[in-house]
Amino acid sequence: MNKSYSHFWLLLALTLFGVSSCGFRASRMRASNGQHGESLLSRREHAVPLSKKAATEAGRKSKFTLAVSSNKPREVSLADAVQWCLRAAEQGNVDAQLSLATYYESGIGVSPSDTEAFYWYRRAAEQGNIEAQFNVATCYESGVGVPQNDSDAAYWYRRAAEGGSVGAQFYLALCYENGVGVLKDKSEAVRWYHRAAEQGDMDAQFYLADCYEKGAGTSQSYAEAVRWYRLSAEQNQVMAQFRLGLCYRKGLGVSPNSVEAVRWYRQAAIDGLAEAQVALGRCYAEGLGVKQSYAGAVYWFQVAAQGGSAIAQFNLGYLIYKGLGVDANREKALYWLKKASAQGHEKAKEFLCEIEHR
Repeated sequence: MNKSYSHFWLLLALTLFGVSSCGFRASRMRASNGQHGESLLSRREHAVPLSKKAATEAGRKSKFTLAVSSNKPREVSLADAVQWCLRAAEQGNVDAQLSLATYYESGIGVSPSDTEAFYWYRRAAEQGNIEAQFNVATCYESGVGVPQNDSDAAYWYRRAAEGGSVGAQFYLALCYENGVGVLKDKSEAVRWYHRAAEQGDMDAQFYLADCYEKGAGTSQSYAEAVRWYRLSAEQNQVMAQFRLGLCYRKGLGVSPNSVEAVRWYRQAAIDGLAEAQVALGRCYAEGLGVKQSYAGAVYWFQVAAQGGSAIAQFNLGYLIYKGLGVDANREKALYWLKKASAQGHEKAKEFLCEIEHR
């Protein structure tokens, strides 16, 4: 069959799935509002004006009414729609190949199969589809549908990265930074972090800032580190928020500002970062950038301690033992000090020995 027929089969499958062919991206079936819009196949020779009631939930075996030239409706299953998509995919239609891969990955209209999903992602990737190239890379990286292979993962990340995939640029940078599938090369890692960071990827911005702060793969620059930490932090990347707080606390790349430090610590602490919770607790204990309050310190140390932070457990145990910000309670203090000691916190061990022999 020629290319027009491969497109025909894809359009038919997409219409039955209730998905627009424009900018099609295989995912889960979407609920329809019951309107078809312009018929994809309006020519009489194809004789398939469509009327349907689309699925209202992903993966459901919904049926569609297909009007044929005789005007006698017949029921068409989701599996039939997948077969039409398969015909287009076999004839080289990239969108159909990508769609079919996603159906196999998600079990939509077919039995789930990571092997089949990988096969069709690979077919689309070889034709230059960037999304498929990224998915092939992740399959090789994780060993899903294909034997795990770091070198092949890095190869496909590069193909997708060079095509403009921000996610692939970030993961390729990680490969170079850690020597996974490629020779370790910090400078090359920075180059790809930069590519992704400039396109707004918050994790790439954080890693790039870290490289500038440490001078890894690039000239050390606290000013550049702060710049990229800030861009990442403003997108709610919690580690970037914490690191930006540290920069303000220590005056790295910016003028020291404890109030700004507390502001960024607090954002990261609220989002659950233990390091930020401990740092914020210390600010309250010492009155740095915020009104001194042992009660505030106890609150944040307790949040972090309950999350497993040994430092927070020690600080909380110490404050409880001393009765700072909370009523003194030897039993509760010992509980938290022992928790910290069990994790190897040396000061907790020393303090336990001191108070247990009193």
